Amino acid sequence: MTGLIRYEAARSALAEARSIDEVKDIRDKAEAMRAYARMANDTQLESDATELRLRAERRLGIMLMAAKEAGQLSRGHPPKNSSNQEEYSRIKLSDAGIDHKLSARSQKIGGIGEQAFEAMVDSMRDRIADGGRFPLDITSVDKKERRAERERD
Repeated sequence: MTGLIRYEAARSALAEARSIDEVKDIRDKAEAMRAYARMANDTQLESDATELRLRAERRLGIMLMAAKEAGQLSRGHPPKNSSNQEEYSRIKLSDAGIDHKLSARSQKIGGIGEQAFEAMVDSMRDRIADGGRFPLDITSVDKKERRAERERD
């Protein structure tokens, strides 16, 4: 019962997170918990941690897309002769500890509709319960499943 309470507390912390750093921290902790659960062969904890990681990545992607639209994200290096201070005040992904792969994956997940995302989470839970591995990029799983279905037809 305490595992469920902790999981719900983590989900509410994710819902209350207001900055990219907070969401990234929750994502990192969920990933560490997932790795530990995998080593301990605890499929329930692994499913919960993976779901929390996916939800954090989705939230991160939504926040990054909003920051990009608002012009708050830095777009690479500023020009050498630029005296524009606005460029220096923008958020840099590297300062938040976000690499380009995590950024791209998060934004891809953030762009998925709510029902499709929930279906992917359910698919992930089923796959982990069956003892299978689940890749970091959930959109690739969906793509592989659609391709296999087309080939069966």
